[in-house]
Amino acid sequence: MKFVLVLGLFLASFGALSTAQAEVIDLSEINMTSNWNDSNLRVNAPIDVHNDPYNLLGYEAKLRTLEESESLGLMSASSSLQPWSDFYWAFYSGGLAYRYRSNDFTSAEQNPTENDCQGQDSYVCYRNYYSRFNSDTMLGFGDEAAIDLLSPSEKYELLVGDQTFAITNAMWSTGDYYHRTFGTVEKWQGACEGTSAAASVLPAPENTVTVTSANGTKINFYPQDIRALVSYTFSGDRADYRAIGRRCNTKDPAVDGSGRITDVACFDTNPASLHLALTNVIGLDKQNLVIDSNYDYEVWNYAVFDYSYKYFNPQTRYYSDSIAEAGVTRTDYYNDPYQAYRGDYDYVVGIEMKAKYAAGIQPSRATYMGPGSDKVTEVTYYYDLEIKNGRIVGGEWYSQTRPDFVWKLVDGKLPYTAYDQQITTEWNDFTKPIPRDWQQAARNAFSASNTTTRPQTVLTVVKRLLDASRPNPPAPAPSPEPMPEPVPIPQ
Repeated sequence: MKFVLVLGLFLASFGALSTAQAEVIDLSEINMTSNWNDSNLRVNAPIDVHNDPYNLLGYEAKLRTLEESESLGLMSASSSLQPWSDFYWAFYSGGLAYRYRSNDFTSAEQNPTENDCQGQDSYVCYRNYYSRFNSDTMLGFGDEAAIDLLSPSEKYELLVGDQTFAITNAMWSTGDYYHRTFGTVEKWQGACEGTSAAASVLPAPENTVTVTSANGTKINFYPQDIRALVSYTFSGDRADYRAIGRRCNTKDPAVDGSGRITDVACFDTNPASLHLALTNVIGLDKQNLVIDSNYDYEVWNYAVFDYSYKYFNPQTRYYSDSIAEAGVTRTDYYNDPYQAYRGDYDYVVGIEMKAKYAAGIQPSRATYMGPGSDKVTEVTYYYDLEIKNGRIVGGEWYSQTRPDFVWKLVDGKLPYTAYDQQITTEWNDFTKPIPRDWQQAARNAFSASNTTTRPQTVLTVVKRLLDASRPNPPAPAPSPEPMPEPVPIPQ
């Protein structure tokens, strides 16, 4: 996903500034507008109920001033757990039913055959190939090589003895729905929210785990298989979380004559709310945050684990190490392009914020996926903060790059369900078939699905595979009590 920064604020009288002054804000790679009224420049509304940091934190922000963060050394910080990367299991290629280890399957789009594509879009290519080589057909080959080529969902279904292939069929049904309703399955649609949530709180699957299925078949769960299953288990509305911001469902948000977005859902997260989220969640609590990095209707969720920022003066456009030097009062900020939208404030401070997140990767066929398998992306945000009585009370965006909404899992709440409680034994000997109560709990979870709920995986089963894939697998722990129903992601 390519981001374009729009800093119309910084266009005026650059040549009038002395080069002897402090370092100027770097605009060399920024795609600027001709003036601040350009339709690409979007300004934000004051903090409203959707952007209240309490909604994300679950408590009143402990850090509310720039001075507090500076005194605690939290102008830069990292979480205690670096999140891992995964493929986003795109619906157009089958979601969790994507056979990433099969050369024939993965090349269905690149090398379409007459039988599979017939000039159709990518989804049809994959769908038709699966129709010719469905799950029953693959298992009918009866050899270990064919089992190895199965998708993550098919391996899980084989493991627990599900002969209906509930998840796999649901994945293709999801694609069928989008294709039938909208004429295509857009390539951004997938399960990135599951990956970002899971990777925020659980360690990365690293090693291959060989287990025995309900019917005695040996199955290799590669690290990519396990990452996929963990991501799926946290996807949809399975996990309980808190959020700020709103979901923008508009492909090209409308603007008024000044370039201001008129769709309130597409204002995106207020920069003051984002700043407080980063400093409080990552800085103080050492936890990860999840952002929808895209400003329009597409959703790309990523787990943020590191940030650093510095000040700049919005009036002079120069960086500064001092809050006092970077701050501009309302009276002195004579060329403020956002004056009409400002709230009550004493002064504003410019912020250049750099944030790092675990980015997506293509599916890996490796038998081991260590830290070097993950991908980290750094994004830069430009905004100002409105300060009143020393406290951060609002702000305005200077860049088109900004998160649509921000969220995090509720502390200590993993997506366990009542089906986890049906597992009463331990699964330690992988040379023997998975215990019957584990099989039955997994199949019962499938039977609870309906037209609006995707078939569920059981976290206890998936987490056992994850734990076994770790360098020093821990002893299995008893299943905790099921958690309350989660709150849906902002729509």
